[in-house]
Amino acid sequence: MLVQSEIVAKYPPNAKPGFNSPEEVTAFLEKRWPLADIRRYAIPERRHNDEYQNLVTTGTPEIWAGRLYCDKSTGFDSVEWYATIEIGHTKHLLKEFSLGAIRGKDFWLLEIGNPTSVQLPPTFEPDFQKPYFVGHK
Repeated sequence: MLVQSEIVAKYPPNAKPGFNSPEEVTAFLEKRWPLADIRRYAIPERRHNDEYQNLVTTGTPEIWAGRLYCDKSTGFDSVEWYATIEIGHTKHLLKEFSLGAIRGKDFWLLEIGNPTSVQLPPTFEPDFQKPYFVGHK
C-alpha cells in the first residue's frame, strides 16, 4: 500500500459511493476514475515527479486506505488510495485523499482531492509538460 493504515477498505462490490467509510470511498473513486481513464492518464510522460510532494499524513489522527478494481485485471500492480480523516463528535470525516497507480517502479499520482474538490470532474489527460510529471523535459 502507498501508506500504512490500520483501516483498509475491503472490496465493496455493492457499497454506495461516498465518504463515510473506506468502502464508500473506494466505490466513489471507482465511479470517478473508470479504469479506461486511469489507463489514458498513466502514460510514461505523466509519471509522478518525486520532487513534488504527495499527500502528507503526519499528525493525522486516523488514515484510511484502499485499492480500486480488486476484481479486475488492470494492467497495474495496484491502483490505491489513502485519506486523512478527521475524527468528529458523531462520525469520522474525510479531509483529503490521494489516488495513485503503480506499475513496477512507475507511479502516477492521479489525484489529490477532498469532498469539495470532487464537485469538478477529474482531468484524465493533463499536460505532461507540467513540472510535476517526469516527462516535462
